[in-house]
Amino acid sequence: MITVTVRLFAAYREAIGRSEMLIEAPDGSRINWLVAEVVRRHPELAGRLSRAAYAVNRDHVDLEQVLADGDEVVFIPPVSGGSGRGGS
Repeated sequence: MITVTVRLFAAYREAIGRSEMLIEAPDGSRINWLVAEVVRRHPELAGRLSRAAYAVNRDHVDLEQVLADGDEVVFIPPVSGGSGRGGS
């Protein structure tokens, strides 16, 4: 088993009322396993995490990234643009 730290920002943090959690995962687990586990524990995130970006130890990764013991995983909400109007 490995232990990873999951950090949640913005709407994700607000939805579950916390910004961090420790999760034990089987060796060889990938980000997609971790997303499913977080949704299992916090179903209110079910539709939201599919639009997230993910980072492991500050490097952007995809859902197939294999996790290692001690990794810090960040779920990054999608960024919405400004007003959509050009400057000047």
